Amino acid sequence: MKIINKLLALLAICFVLLSCNQGIEGKVIFTEDSFPKSFNLYKIDSISLINADVLDPIYMRYHPKGYLLFLDRGTENLVKILNIKSGAIQKMIKKGRGPEECVHISTISVINNSVYLHGSALRKMLKLEIDSSGIFQITKCLNLGVQAGRFVALSNNLFAGTTYTKDRIGYYNNKGKFLYKTGGGPLNIDNCKDKSTLPNILFQTKITTSANGKYIALANMLIDVLEIYSNKGDTISILRGPDGIKTKVTSKDVGVGRMSVLDPFFFAYRDIKSFSNEIWVSYSGIKLEKRKMPDYNKILPNKIYCFSWQGEPIRKIELENKFSAFAIDYNNLKLYCLEKSPIPKIVIYDIKNIINH
Repeated sequence: MKIINKLLALLAICFVLLSCNQGIEGKVIFTEDSFPKSFNLYKIDSISLINADVLDPIYMRYHPKGYLLFLDRGTENLVKILNIKSGAIQKMIKKGRGPEECVHISTISVINNSVYLHGSALRKMLKLEIDSSGIFQITKCLNLGVQAGRFVALSNNLFAGTTYTKDRIGYYNNKGKFLYKTGGGPLNIDNCKDKSTLPNILFQTKITTSANGKYIALANMLIDVLEIYSNKGDTISILRGPDGIKTKVTSKDVGVGRMSVLDPFFFAYRDIKSFSNEIWVSYSGIKLEKRKMPDYNKILPNKIYCFSWQGEPIRKIELENKFSAFAIDYNNLKLYCLEKSPIPKIVIYDIKNIINH
């Protein structure tokens, strides 16, 4: 009996080790050749943003009622909402610390027709609703009570954010109560042992959700790693690629404290959005040379990679021009790309053929 028990224990240990090894080896590595389809897109139209008083847009999101929502650093109103058909603009959310103000807005999420704006500095979410006349109004101010880089809404009762902890995602209810967490450092990172290293800050992580709120995807701006999680905290897929950059995190003294530094310094993913049952993410793939300031236009992407929510490559899109952000009109199958030089404008692409292909 003792021998049998020892054998069973040994088998259990082997099973655990095998499971761990499969988890490590099972991480997905892709290249540009992994995409079964590739498309080149050329602009069909453009919209100038100067007349709309959108001066320094840094983020954009499509609303299913036919609007583009912008985060704008150029004026006292942080949010601009453009009616795509009429060209009318609505200005919202003044910069400040009042109940309906924000110091900074990190991201926009849309659940059905409800809009959520994450004010990271004040740890809150503002909820917007659109009325019958097409005017957006603030209907709720939610106190999340936790510091995070970016929060998105999975539903009206569940929120997920790239918290300033060792974890990748923290989940909270609409009262700001912590529910659970998931994720750690991406697997291709040689992490330093400095406990102050926080991956969401270090890798400048962006976040999006599936339309049904079941999945979350993270795109890291400074390492070529994508991550997919469920709304229950399960890890769906870790995608390394397309360059497979091996990044090392080191810690160095700066004045009175210490900071974590990436080597090499790499411009990877720039924006991430969801479309139907897909993840769309723009990619630069530019390595920064040491002691050289980057040219802003050179680090912008002109590629978008499309994946399923299980991490399977679907298609690669190459656009005519480089862009800083994008939004997907899933009603009319249009792709809106934000270009900021020489003046802010939206370049429009038709995606009917590549979706129906």
